[in-house]
Amino acid sequence: MLAAVVAALAALAALLVAGPAQAATTGDVRGVASGRCLDVAGFSQTDGANVHVRDCHGGANQQWTLTDSSRLTVYGNKCLDARGGATTSGTRCRSGRATAVTTSSGG
Repeated sequence: MLAAVVAALAALAALLVAGPAQAATTGDVRGVASGRCLDVAGFSQTDGANVHVRDCHGGANQQWTLTDSSRLTVYGNKCLDARGGATTSGTRCRSGRATAVTTSSGG
């Protein structure tokens, strides 16, 4: 029994370690219920620009890339960011300079 558990864990570990890197993917980010798109307000490329949900139109301000390092970027160099690093529901989002990856355990 113990040998079977060890073998299963070893196989799982091999999958996790040997899994291929995920390539960056670009496209719109749509709300499940609304079908509307994540949008940088006014096509702004200024750090701190507001991000909201709007009708989809295919503009550059709605083309987001999920990078292989798990960043969500727009315009190639702006990251989606929660204002003040907040993790609570209802926190406003913005776009900003993509200089570092920040993580949160807040869910």
